Amino acid sequence: MTKCENLARRIKSLYSNIEFNFVLKHPSEWDLCIKTLCRHYGFKTPSNPIIFAKTGKLIGSYEDFIKEAKDKFSLDTEP
Repeated sequence: MTKCENLARRIKSLYSNIEFNFVLKHPSEWDLCIKTLCRHYGFKTPSNPIIFAKTGKLIGSYEDFIKEAKDKFSLDTEP
């Protein structure tokens, strides 16, 4: 999760109009949470972490988030 948060903070520092929310769940709550999210938004493949836009568009896993950051923001995601 830390990697996702760091990448989100970098994007936010460059684009102030973009918002990120992080929802942390205890491991005992995760299965129900991911099933509920997938059912609500129609996601077929759950991931951990699961990253999606407010619009309900699935971005996917951390690796997908990196790709999105590179493609959409031309952001070098290497530390």
